[in-house]
Amino acid sequence: MFSRKLQAAVLTIAGLGVFAGSAHAAVIDTDPVKLTSHSVDFGDDWWGIGGPLGSGELSFKYNGGKITPHLTGTIHLDDADGMCGKMRMEAFDAAGTMLDRSYGGEVCANDDSHHAWDVDLEPYSDASIASVQVAIDKETSAGWFTEDTETYYANTFADDVKIKEDGVDLGGNTYGLSDPSSPATMYWNLHDGVSTPHLVATIWLNNSGGECARVNLRYLTDGGSELIQKHGGTICAAGNSLQGFGVDLDPYSSNKIGKVDVQLQTEGTNGKYTTVGSQTVSIAE
Repeated sequence: MFSRKLQAAVLTIAGLGVFAGSAHAAVIDTDPVKLTSHSVDFGDDWWGIGGPLGSGELSFKYNGGKITPHLTGTIHLDDADGMCGKMRMEAFDAAGTMLDRSYGGEVCANDDSHHAWDVDLEPYSDASIASVQVAIDKETSAGWFTEDTETYYANTFADDVKIKEDGVDLGGNTYGLSDPSSPATMYWNLHDGVSTPHLVATIWLNNSGGECARVNLRYLTDGGSELIQKHGGTICAAGNSLQGFGVDLDPYSSNKIGKVDVQLQTEGTNGKYTTVGSQTVSIAE
């Protein structure tokens, strides 16, 4: 048997700082968070026998070169008459140096029934955040103690890119019967708030003797505004046989990049380039 917020006192434990523009930030990583102990637990708002049934959530937002951890979920007190609990978040840089320590609001039980409070913490933002330690603390007559803790990392995730056009394709380094059999990869290298998208790909020319092509990268903000364009070198087919040309591009870094529009372009007889296909990828997970 379980109940939803059984005998729960519903209260939102808000963070001390909500940063302007965070609603437009890209969420680069989301981790489930479930911390358990005797009498004090953190997870979702479904309560089972002795603990939350699911997890809360820690998301890492990226906006304007800063990373903002955001913890949501439910703190539970059960069989905890006279006890208090609170959430703690500690942010660290890549070297393991603590950047900030923040606490959620203190909640207390005055009987042994089950009680629950919503948690919504977004207390700190910094370009150098690489990981966050989430802890649940409990107060008894002997003082405050850390009951359970876990560390979560602000990861970025690569995107697959494949553009299929007549006689010219962009993908990975293997080719099937009529198009690339594997995708290209866009890596999102993020360091101290600065993003450097890195495309590893192959341009394939098939039955396209004399055709010339290149990759053009349009760097965009998370809202879609163009920052700059950078292109790779031009390659040309020597004949009509299948030919592959490696692409390794990371020509631009910025703390404003949220998306990249990957364009496959061909060169006309007038020397101008035409975009024949494109795919937009995002730093958001």
